[in-house]
Amino acid sequence: MMGALADAALAQGADVIGVIPRNLVEKEVAHTGCTSLRVVESMHHRKAMMAELADAFIALPGGWGTLEEFSEVVTWTQLNIHLKPVGLLNKWGFWDHVLRWAEHAHEAGFLSMKSLKMVSVSDDPDALIRALQVAELPDAAEKLGKLQQRVVSSSSRTGMHLSTLGLHVAVPIFAIGLVAIWRRSRF
Repeated sequence: MMGALADAALAQGADVIGVIPRNLVEKEVAHTGCTSLRVVESMHHRKAMMAELADAFIALPGGWGTLEEFSEVVTWTQLNIHLKPVGLLNKWGFWDHVLRWAEHAHEAGFLSMKSLKMVSVSDDPDALIRALQVAELPDAAEKLGKLQQRVVSSSSRTGMHLSTLGLHVAVPIFAIGLVAIWRRSRF
């Protein structure tokens, strides 16, 4: 699936960056036609590099690896490790059972409504891209503010203040350039 997607993108003139662990290159499964092929030491390094390079994530129909990578990036979004939208291309209803599980997890109290709605879903690639462009992401500033309030209130009970500790907290700002990347890969 990844090779077919890479070939289709390359045929349309898009740049394709491949990220693959060294041991898989040695097994000759690397796509040698990528615009750029980045060889890393492990699957953990692969996922970290993909997360760094990506503006958004779309899970296509796939197996255990796809499910694991989807779960990790959506969890990272939920935890504000990154502020990048996540989507499921639900072609042929492939992800229907996962979506039913997510509803069940919400009803059981394990997923908030905000976390449930954090994943964009469509069976149409163009509609999914549009949904990712306007996806609601967790509010890092809001969460950081709540964390600061907890730290200040607990430190005031012990007579310590953030200013005396010399701590400075910064909120990272991420610009999601999905439109530019999509346009570049379409033309």
